Amino acid sequence: MYEKPYNAWFWIFTILASTEIFSGVCFLIFGTGEVQNWNEGKKKTENVTKVEETGKLMEIKE
Repeated sequence: MYEKPYNAWFWIFTILASTEIFSGVCFLIFGTGEVQNWNEGKKKTENVTKVEETGKLMEIKE
């Protein structure tokens, strides 16, 4: 198919570099830096138990 192996690697590199550049441009145009609501996580409303440095258990109510 190709005369020399580096010709094949040249095309592989070109295709991958083009894909990276295209995806980067799409992100620059359409992407935002805002934190999405699904990243906030669920707030725990139940009691949490914490171990203090002294080894005693302390109940924290939120």
